[in-house]
Amino acid sequence: MKQLLTLFLVFNSVVSFSQDVYYAKKIEYLNGKLISNTQGNYKISFGVGSLNRKQQPYFTIYHNNIEQTWLAFTEHRGYLKKDSEILSEDLYFDTKSSQGAMVLSSPNKDKMVIFYNNNKRVEYYKYL
Repeated sequence: MKQLLTLFLVFNSVVSFSQDVYYAKKIEYLNGKLISNTQGNYKISFGVGSLNRKQQPYFTIYHNNIEQTWLAFTEHRGYLKKDSEILSEDLYFDTKSSQGAMVLSSPNKDKMVIFYNNNKRVEYYKYL
């Protein structure tokens, strides 16, 4: 019984929150120029996991159930008002490209915009 309780506590400390959000549209820009505008099955899984013995938010991006990358939270910058909408502004680290990213997201996650350090911007929208 003690081993089972220990196992539960360890598992619970590794992953304590998870939420999947599905998006229908992805738009990519590089240096301000449109490079792709695609419709498809995009899923972003938001979670909180243990990193360096500390609970850290992260999210994983999937396209057609294939993992594309995951980003680890580094800092909350505040909130930004854009087009009468309040967006959360956060800094993340992209593990695939090994670069920082600023993420703007609406409270209900209807849209997400990721700005990478290499002048690339990726936008995800729930609706077409």
